[in-house]
Amino acid sequence: MRKIIGIDIDGTINNFIEVFIKYFKNLTGETLTKEDIDSWYLADVISRKFGDKIDKNIVTTIYQNEEFLMELKLLENIKNTLGKVLKEDKFELKFVTALGKKELEPIRDKWLKRELEDLNIEVVYETNKSKVKMNYLIDDALHNLDDLSPIIGQDNCICIKHLYNKTSKYIRVNDLEEGFKYIYKKEKMNY
Repeated sequence: MRKIIGIDIDGTINNFIEVFIKYFKNLTGETLTKEDIDSWYLADVISRKFGDKIDKNIVTTIYQNEEFLMELKLLENIKNTLGKVLKEDKFELKFVTALGKKELEPIRDKWLKRELEDLNIEVVYETNKSKVKMNYLIDDALHNLDDLSPIIGQDNCICIKHLYNKTSKYIRVNDLEEGFKYIYKKEKMNY
């Protein structure tokens, strides 16, 4: 039976932070930089930087905006990397993502179809990723890795590097391909 690799979407395979920064500027006129985003909890970042000047609920406003979600783009080489792993058929891949609102799922499905075209990868919408059966998780959010670590093991939790997760106790990788290479090596397979 093939092992399952769970893959987060926002901040893992797409340019979430860059697009968020752009929308934040458009809505508020204020500037956020990648260096400002030192916490996965964007509302905390905004409160710390702007105090009461900007309502931290702007994060939800941006994230739940269809135009914002559709403006996201795959990071470089993601489609090729996913295609390679799918073609080899050594692992089952599963996107595990939490959008927070059921109404956003069709938008995310449309985005995935546009970005990944014919790659057939199951999408599981779940806020608590520890409820999803998988053997590995590649994610940028430490709380997701923390929830899953007792179930699948710390060394099966792979963290995509960002400033906001630099204190991670998990293996940190630069991108999805590096994450897959780690898994292949761990499973004693050639990538």
